Amino acid sequence: MSHHLKKRSITILKKRSDFLRVAASNKSYVTKGIIFQSRTHSDLEKAVSKTSRLRLGFTVSKKVGKAVIRNKVKRRLRALAKAVLQEHDISNLDLVIIGRKHTIRRPFAKLQEDMKTTIEKIISSRPHK
Repeated sequence: MSHHLKKRSITILKKRSDFLRVAASNKSYVTKGIIFQSRTHSDLEKAVSKTSRLRLGFTVSKKVGKAVIRNKVKRRLRALAKAVLQEHDISNLDLVIIGRKHTIRRPFAKLQEDMKTTIEKIISSRPHK
């Protein structure tokens, strides 16, 4: 699963605690097809990690549909992340991408547009050091 996104020092979030930490940061961006939650790494995390990296998580709730539909949505989200994140230099960030009911029906080009716009918002809202 994560081998598709490793080109740019991207790690996949897997632990529930990581997802909860991102959700607790209260930084979310909502589009028609996707919800994004982001959290900038703390100075301690940056020091311990010694590498600047993007950590990425995908989730789709049971409200979206049964397992087959949820898996299809997650595959679309991974393909979307692979297509869009290659264009941006993002580091020291945890990003959770949440699928919605509209994700499965929304055209891929629209989803790309949503993601590009949101990534630019996230980058511009981060503190510059």
